[in-house]
Amino acid sequence: MGTKVITLRVGREPNHTDFTVHEDPIRASSAFFQTAFRHEWLESLERVVRLPECDAVDFQIYTHWLYSGLLCAIPSEANSSNCVSSSLVRGYLLGDYLQDASYRDTIIDGLIEWNRHADDAQRTSFLSSWINIVDDKISEGNPLQKLLVAITVWNTSHVWWISVIAEMPANFVHDVCIGLSTRYRVDGAVFPLRIEASNCAYHSHGDKPCGITEQTK
Repeated sequence: MGTKVITLRVGREPNHTDFTVHEDPIRASSAFFQTAFRHEWLESLERVVRLPECDAVDFQIYTHWLYSGLLCAIPSEANSSNCVSSSLVRGYLLGDYLQDASYRDTIIDGLIEWNRHADDAQRTSFLSSWINIVDDKISEGNPLQKLLVAITVWNTSHVWWISVIAEMPANFVHDVCIGLSTRYRVDGAVFPLRIEASNCAYHSHGDKPCGITEQTK
């Protein structure tokens, strides 16, 4: 783990929260921090990285995962299914900002597990709240968007989709249409989020071995 520590100043000053973390593990996990400390930048000299756009609660969950490998620090106020799913999406957006692929993949696994236990009302509320935000904040075709498309195709009703389609991003509608065509027109199409299916289709590692799977062996 090393002995060097850094201060992460999360949120806009003066209403910020400081986190002290070891440099080695966060650099190993996050390309953002690897870059910040590779060169003689101000952050490297001061040993302080300012993250004014990030949220302290989301970052606390991230640091807990960084040290433990466990995604179990859902905020105490997350007392409903939608609070939990929203916390997970914010975590994914944080992981995307920090360029931490392993954290993003862990979040994806958490969302897939949440989806298996959610009811129709919880899913549609979640999708209505986040599809446009995800489309706006991260690149098209990202794994999270791919997962939202799969949930829409396989776990929502025709009535709901028709009621919201006009408000959805064009690229998302395009992907859902392809997904629906595959579901109903391709012989042998199966539910991609079934329990026995691999989550790696929604991970960031591409053709590389899944780090999460390796950790759980």
